[in-house]
Amino acid sequence: MKAFTLIILLSVCVSCNSKQRNYIKTLQEWYGKEIVFSNNLKAKVFNRDTICDEMFNKKYKVVLHVDSTGCSQCKLQLSHWKIMMEEFEIHNDSLAFFYIVHTKNIRQMAIICKQNKFNHPLFYDINGEMEKLNHFNKNEEFRCFLLDSNNQVIILGNPINNPAIRKLYNKHFISMKE
Repeated sequence: MKAFTLIILLSVCVSCNSKQRNYIKTLQEWYGKEIVFSNNLKAKVFNRDTICDEMFNKKYKVVLHVDSTGCSQCKLQLSHWKIMMEEFEIHNDSLAFFYIVHTKNIRQMAIICKQNKFNHPLFYDINGEMEKLNHFNKNEEFRCFLLDSNNQVIILGNPINNPAIRKLYNKHFISMKE
């Protein structure tokens, strides 16, 4: 029994090391990489067209890319993002949040936004051009970025799903104040 337990523990450790190596490799691959925005993104608030050109000129951008497979509402987690946006509200002059959704069902997204009382623009990537331009990782956790003014990745990972990533965001913006 002890030998069996040891084998299971070793296999778990090996897989953890493999996961950690893959995670580090992904971080190295994306850090400093430029995210290219499609010219065909359609910004809407509650299914109404809106112009958000000023957002593209911010010093920092948080970009979340979500595809429409599976539960879009689960992936977007708009209520959690609303809280984070409120926390970072003091940085509004230099920070923009981009929620980019690859979907053709804009009406469904508008309903999700209304249900969550989310009145921030969603950017619709109807033809999946963002994926084609940037070759995003299949892992949803690696489809969220903090970008600098040159649209280069500073932080990779979703601060809503990962407390360690959230701490990195907080440290970054605390250091901005100093």
